[in-house]
Amino acid sequence: MNDRQPHERGSTLLITVLTAVWLLCFLYLGLVQRLPLIPGITTTGDPSLATHFGASFVLALLVYELVRTRRPTWPYWWAASLAIGSTGIIGVGIELLQIVVPVRGFEARDIAFDLLGGLVAVAVILLLDVSPVPRSGITFAIQLFGVLSIAVVVTATVISTPAPFPTCQSVPRADSPAAEPPDAGFGDRVDRGLLALYSFDTGAGTTVPERTGETSGMDLNLSRSEMWLGATPGVLFEADLAATEEPATALSNAIPATDQFTVEAWVRPSKLDQDGPARIVTLSDGLTLDSVSFHLGQEGACLSIRVDIGRLAAKWVLVEGVFAEPQPVWHVVMVYEAGSTTTYVDGQLRDRQRLTSAHLQAWDQDYPLVVGNETGGRRPYWGAIYLIAIYQRVLSGEEVRRNFVAGPFSTR
Repeated sequence: MNDRQPHERGSTLLITVLTAVWLLCFLYLGLVQRLPLIPGITTTGDPSLATHFGASFVLALLVYELVRTRRPTWPYWWAASLAIGSTGIIGVGIELLQIVVPVRGFEARDIAFDLLGGLVAVAVILLLDVSPVPRSGITFAIQLFGVLSIAVVVTATVISTPAPFPTCQSVPRADSPAAEPPDAGFGDRVDRGLLALYSFDTGAGTTVPERTGETSGMDLNLSRSEMWLGATPGVLFEADLAATEEPATALSNAIPATDQFTVEAWVRPSKLDQDGPARIVTLSDGLTLDSVSFHLGQEGACLSIRVDIGRLAAKWVLVEGVFAEPQPVWHVVMVYEAGSTTTYVDGQLRDRQRLTSAHLQAWDQDYPLVVGNETGGRRPYWGAIYLIAIYQRVLSGEEVRRNFVAGPFSTR
């Protein structure tokens, strides 16, 4: 005969449910990038923050109840401090581990949501005056925790082993790129569909004006005024950066709405072996794949391309051999249309890749446009940048060739 009291059975059920929810939160965090696109769950926004909050909320409840059960004479504030502290310790530990994980990084906001979850949990317990759970319930919860932990480990390592990050196989020559400036070119550029154009031809000061005049607040601010090349238009980046002062919402709004865009750059790297990837131009706010809308960069001899396709992390493509041989200047163009990227180098088709069958989802509205580095200065590009152009449409191969023939100094 089961002589347990109804309140004890109810408490056991509650603690069991809480433990299961806690494990499911971490399971979701591990699998979210592998899940199919589910409207409202895995499409837009950053549900990982909500999951950090939810997992820490339940963890704090478990720790608080455990302390109150094992040490009923301890003051409430002791149990509350241990509950909140446990969420902070786990949060900091996770972020420290992510420092050594490729394309991940330390995110203070994740820790903030961990602590917030713990604070809210303790507040709920104190406001509702929840009684300690009987020890038998804690014992059962720990047993269930062990079983679910094994299931999570098996799922994470066998079912959801993430695809390896791309690596650049091309080996650049040791020679430095030729020092002479590129030819001026001839003819007019394509201007239909331009969202932003930077010709780097001011020659003085710290402002790089956006030349289309179609959008406000899109001028770039140089980190120092001595970056101008002088002899020709262009800016020399040496651990510097140029960025919009405000978020580049004109880009973040327009590009996903059309599900197509083109990014063009005229560059001459000072180092053929720089990596990171080193940022040529990026719409982002951090090092991780979930903090970028798009970028062009250099990873050794490869051209690096990232595009946020709306599954919480950008797709990352490396185009081999682009920077393998020294030359006076490079013209690189990435065209995105309906889930596919097409890359042109010096007017010639170089690569096509299929990223997704889905349409672009809404991009983060808080990202600035940054040239020559990443926000925070941790992915510097070393070399000259002569022109950056961003289009709200697909450029055809013929149009790309036309811009190549026009050269790096033409803005017409």
